[in-house]
Amino acid sequence: MKNPWIQKSRMLTLSVMLLTIWICSCSTLPFGSSEEALRKRVEGMMNAKINDNWEEVYAYLDPVYRNKTPEKTFINFNREMAFKKYSIVSIEIQPSGTEAIVKVKQDLNVKIFDFKDQLDTQNWIKDGFTWYLKVN
Repeated sequence: MKNPWIQKSRMLTLSVMLLTIWICSCSTLPFGSSEEALRKRVEGMMNAKINDNWEEVYAYLDPVYRNKTPEKTFINFNREMAFKKYSIVSIEIQPSGTEAIVKVKQDLNVKIFDFKDQLDTQNWIKDGFTWYLKVN
């Protein structure tokens, strides 16, 4: 006959292991609102534009566009504008929960001209847990 203390000890150890696995798996899920997640994605993309980091900008674009346009082609586009600053005006997530309209005001330079507070209406789509800028 097995010792009941050993059985209880094994059950406790197994329970602790399962609880640890469950907690770790939950920590990888995206908690917080969908709007917060989208706001972080918009900010990340706009900061990448300001930093002239087009490799990073490419990662924010929707998968359909990325499948049609190789990264090297996108990065080598002739860009005669420089993004200086931005502010998010509004984020409107559609009832589907997988589409959103984001309005961003941005300051940019095109050659020698400065454009202040240019309103850009962006369409974003959600794929899984990640938001992507939809390129038309």
